[in-house]
Amino acid sequence: EADDVRSAEIIAIREVRRLTKDQQRAFFALQNVEGRKCTPVLGIVMTNMLPLGVSNSGGLFLETSCINHS
Repeated sequence: EADDVRSAEIIAIREVRRLTKDQQRAFFALQNVEGRKCTPVLGIVMTNMLPLGVSNSGGLFLETSCINHS
């Protein structure tokens, strides 16, 4: 399980780095209910990710996340 979490974190960090500066600011402004249980990037992803279909995959959509937490 720890390897899965680390792999997810590596992917999330890579994807955040690919965002524009404005998108990165929007990403880091999203809620993180995980606190200090994990890194900020992984906490934001875990808090805001939405499931996609029946597989284990999910997505994070900035505008949808803002609506979901308002």
